[in-house]
Amino acid sequence: MSSLPFDPYKILGVSKDVQLPEIRSAYKKLALKCHPDKVQDPKLKEEKQKEFQQVNEAYELLSNEAERTKYDDKVRLEELRRDRGMTSASTSSPRTSKRQETKYYDVREAEPRPSTFSSSSPHNVYGHTPPSRSWDDEIYNRRYEEKPRYARKAATKEREREIREAERKEREAIKERERREEKEAAKKEKDRREKERKEDKKRTEKDRRKESDEKHR
Repeated sequence: MSSLPFDPYKILGVSKDVQLPEIRSAYKKLALKCHPDKVQDPKLKEEKQKEFQQVNEAYELLSNEAERTKYDDKVRLEELRRDRGMTSASTSSPRTSKRQETKYYDVREAEPRPSTFSSSSPHNVYGHTPPSRSWDDEIYNRRYEEKPRYARKAATKEREREIREAERKEREAIKERERREEKEAAKKEKDRREKERKEDKKRTEKDRRKESDEKHR
């Protein structure tokens, strides 16, 4: 998967349905194992530093429920895109290959079917056993034993629909996160202004009391 830089589950050595306590336990073990302060060799220390950084990034991603859900959605989306590419490659065979697979039969060599007419029948215009049509039946059976083309197209459309649905969910998750961040920012701004207003009110009351005390003196 080209768009996914690393696999946090693989780095921490946990399964994809792991719970938060197990994630913390795996992180603590790896953090103690690959901590760069435990080595003295500069080259090995640099390698441990990179490994320790990857462990921290994996833990931060999996311990955050929103980021973990976003990552899992991206993984599923990449898998659907990969499957769609493989399906398109397998269903885009040229028509010439089907023509080459078609077999032709010689009427003279085909096995005759039992005749429905007798030689003495007045409707027997041939005067002998009618020619066989068994080769038609065989070609008909071969044609309809193959999987219909519309079924393959339906499977491809279903995968495309799943990809579009996953993309739609990802866009909605991004919009929801942006709305939540805007609400939090607005709330912080409101709290800041309220705090400033209260402080101004306290200063004003303090100044008034001070002026009143000076007048009484």
